[in-house]
Amino acid sequence: MRCHFKFFQTILAIASLSALILSTFLFAACGPKTEGSHGSPASSKPAANSKPEEAKLSPDGQSQKIIVTINHAYEPSHIIAKAGVPLLMEFFRDEDVSSCARDIEIPSLAKRFSVPNHSTYKVTLPAQNAGKLPFHCTMDMMQGLIEFK
Repeated sequence: MRCHFKFFQTILAIASLSALILSTFLFAACGPKTEGSHGSPASSKPAANSKPEEAKLSPDGQSQKIIVTINHAYEPSHIIAKAGVPLLMEFFRDEDVSSCARDIEIPSLAKRFSVPNHSTYKVTLPAQNAGKLPFHCTMDMMQGLIEFK
């Protein structure tokens, strides 16, 4: 009987250690969670170290463009765009690791897409009213925010 107890105690210890290692890996793969409330437009905030960057308006004023680099964070993570003008976003993933950063969601527009390592994915957002539009990785650990003004 004592042998069975020791065996189960060893199995439990191994399972606990495995869970700890896995959770550490998953957290490190995505980076720390920025402040915000799971994509809620009223409270989502970009990473504290990201300066707001304005999308470049085309010469005819009919479109605008921003390039977002993904490397354990979105850079820029805070984007200022002109309301009423479509926005072309180019997500360039500059990573060699597999992480949740590859899958991006823009919940309020029901958009979800993947960006493979060292690749660019282009998505055009339709003209938006003034307001905030959050985006994030599928685990909601990396977040960004587009402010339409």
